[in-house]
Amino acid sequence: MNQCKKQKVCIVTGGNSGVGLMSAVGLAQFGHHVFIACRCASKAEKAVNYIRSSTGNLNVEFLPLDLASLDSVRTFAKLFQERNLPLHVLVNNAGVFNARGTTKEGFELIFGINYLGHFLLTNGSSGLIMLKC
Repeated sequence: MNQCKKQKVCIVTGGNSGVGLMSAVGLAQFGHHVFIACRCASKAEKAVNYIRSSTGNLNVEFLPLDLASLDSVRTFAKLFQERNLPLHVLVNNAGVFNARGTTKEGFELIFGINYLGHFLLTNGSSGLIMLKC
């Protein structure tokens, strides 16, 4: 079998609700190993249980990620890399649009979550830039 047709490893940020949840469901339906990345463990647990029960795919997991904290992004990348899995699909879905405040590092909250967090996750020195087919 062609290597690209085998099970893929996928990460979906904000995979606990909305478009992210439906993206995770779709990936799980194809039999892929899906990681839900979000900041709320209880919401993630509900999403993981929903995805598992609706798709029959038990290869759905949660890893904590708070995009408003660059330290959390680095920790998430480290936790994922410790699993020694390739990453085939990264869905940078999480975001906020009607929030005020600043990130842990002092950046404006929307900019920090929607842009800086995802940039570091994807391209940073400890990011996930290990995409393989």
